[in-house]
Amino acid sequence: MRWFDAHRHELAVGVGLAFGMFGWLILPAILGPDWPAFFVRFMSAGASLFLGIGVEIGLAGVLAVWEAEHDRLVGERGLPRARLLRRRAETQNGP
Repeated sequence: MRWFDAHRHELAVGVGLAFGMFGWLILPAILGPDWPAFFVRFMSAGASLFLGIGVEIGLAGVLAVWEAEHDRLVGERGLPRARLLRRRAETQNGP
């Protein structure tokens, strides 16, 4: 999950760009001459922007749920909180 948190922006941009390139290059040929190429490309650019933002929001939501669930599961087990303990040699002789 740490990797997803560190790279979720790149993933969202990559998915948006991949969809945008598909829409820019292939979609006008698929839809045929009935659809103006400018309109199809314009709409695919807007859709890729919304898709990238949606992927970003979706990944952030999944990560938030994952972290909350992890925190809840750790809390139920009754694990002690992490504390910094000093060694006896450090306290007697100084740092």
